[in-house]
Amino acid sequence: MSGLFDSHFRMMLKQKVVRLPIIQKVLYLRSLRRPYLQINRVRMSRKASRHHCLHDPMIQKRIEGKLQNGQPLHVVFVLHEPKFYSSIASTVKLLSEDSRFTVTLLATPCRGATSQNGEFSEGGIKAFLQQQGLPYVDAVLSDGSFLNLHDLSPDFVFFQQPYVDVLFKGIYDVREISTYAFIAYVPYHGIHTVHRLRYVTNWQPFFSFAHYVFLETESARSELFALVPNVSRTINAYCVGCPKFESLVRGLPEGEEEAWRMPDLEEGPFRVLWTPRWTPDESHHFLALWRPLLNWAQKNRNSVELVFRPHPAMFAEYLKQGFMTRQELDDFHAAFAQSPNTHIDTLPFFERTYSKTDLMISEPGTSMCILFVPYNKPIICTVGKTTDKDVTSYVKEVMAGLYCADTVDATLELVEKIRSGWRDEEKTRIHARYAEELLAPLREKSFAEHVRDAFLHDAPPCAGSVVQRKGNEPC
Repeated sequence: MSGLFDSHFRMMLKQKVVRLPIIQKVLYLRSLRRPYLQINRVRMSRKASRHHCLHDPMIQKRIEGKLQNGQPLHVVFVLHEPKFYSSIASTVKLLSEDSRFTVTLLATPCRGATSQNGEFSEGGIKAFLQQQGLPYVDAVLSDGSFLNLHDLSPDFVFFQQPYVDVLFKGIYDVREISTYAFIAYVPYHGIHTVHRLRYVTNWQPFFSFAHYVFLETESARSELFALVPNVSRTINAYCVGCPKFESLVRGLPEGEEEAWRMPDLEEGPFRVLWTPRWTPDESHHFLALWRPLLNWAQKNRNSVELVFRPHPAMFAEYLKQGFMTRQELDDFHAAFAQSPNTHIDTLPFFERTYSKTDLMISEPGTSMCILFVPYNKPIICTVGKTTDKDVTSYVKEVMAGLYCADTVDATLELVEKIRSGWRDEEKTRIHARYAEELLAPLREKSFAEHVRDAFLHDAPPCAGSVVQRKGNEPC
C-alpha cells in the first residue's frame, strides 16, 4: 500500500481510517486503491504508446532490410522453466529449420516462487535442454554476471511468462528490450483463466511493451484488450489456437509416438487426474480432498488410478504460508508412494498425462482445467466457496459444461457416477462446443506456421511497415 500513495496522501488516509473497525478499513482502502490503479494503468499505456512510436519503426526498418538482403532474422527464446517449453516447442523447431531465421535458446535462472530470499535459482532448464538435445546459450557468464540480451542482436524475443519484471528483476527489462527488438509471447496457460487483478497489477508492464501475442481464441483477445488499456494500438494479437492442443488436431509428430508412452500410465484402469490450485486459501480444496481421494483410490486399487499433478510452486507455497508442515508434506508423498495405483505426475509436458486421463478433478479458473477442455472428457470442479469474482466470464460459460461439487462427498459421488458411464447430455453438448472452439484455429495451419508468417509479413501497429499488414484484422 505504501508504494501507491505519496506521503501527504498516506497521512490523510491514516487520519481518516484510524478509528474505523478492521473490516471497514479494508473496504475503505480497497475503494481508494481501485481508482488509483485505473489512473496508473492509463498513464502507463500512454507512456508505452509514445515509446512504441519512437522505437518500433526503427526495428521494423532493420528487419525489412534484412529480409531484402537475404539475411536471417534472429529469434531469441528466453527459457527458465521446462514445463512451459511445450508452448513454444513447435515454433522453435519450425523456425530452426527455416533459412530465413536463426534461433537462440537462452537458458536463464529466475527469481521464482521457490527462490530463497528473492535470489536467482536455476529451475532445471539447462538439464532439460541437454536431455532434449537442444543447443543453448547460458545466460550466466563465467564471472557470474548475466548476458546482456542486446549483445545477441535479436530481432524478436520470446518470454515464457509475462512476469518479466519479477522473474528477471535486475537482468531483463521489457521496456529496454523493446527499444531494439520486438517482444513476442505465447501464453503458457489459457488467457481465459486469468484473474482481472492479476492482469492489472502483474501483466500490464509486459503487455504494454510487447509487440506480438499469440492467443487461443477471439474471446481471449477481447479479454486482453479490455483489461490492458490501449494495448490494441501497439500490439498484434493473433487468434491462432493453443500449441498445446496441436497433437489433438494433427497427431503426434513423426518419430515422437514412442516418446509419449508413459511408464505406469498405459491403457488400463479408469484414470482420474487431480489438479488443484497451487495457492492455499479458504476456496481451494487440496487439504480437504487429498485423504478422501487417496482412500477412494486404495479401496478401488484394482480398477482405478489416481494421478496428482501439482503446480511447480504449490508445495513451497503451502509450506511458506504455514498451511502444511514439512512432516505433513512428507506424509503426503509417502502415502502416494505406498499405493501401486496412485502417482504424482512430474512429467514436463502435461499433454502426455492428459492423453491418458479419463476424468479430471480440478477447481474453477485453473489453467490446467481449461487446458483439459479440448480433450472432451469429463471434468469435475470442486467449487466450495468460489465466487464470481474468482473466475473470468469465459470460465463461467465453460463451467456450464462441467460437473460441479461443493463437498467432498459430492465429489466422490460424481466420480463414481461418471466411472459407471453416466453423463449429463446437456453438459456433454456444451463441453463439446467449447472443445471445438479451442481446436478450430489449428485446423487451418499449424501454430508455428502462424508465428512464422506473422514475423515475415505483419508489422506491429506502430512500426509503419511498408509491407501489407494483417495483424489487426479480425480473426
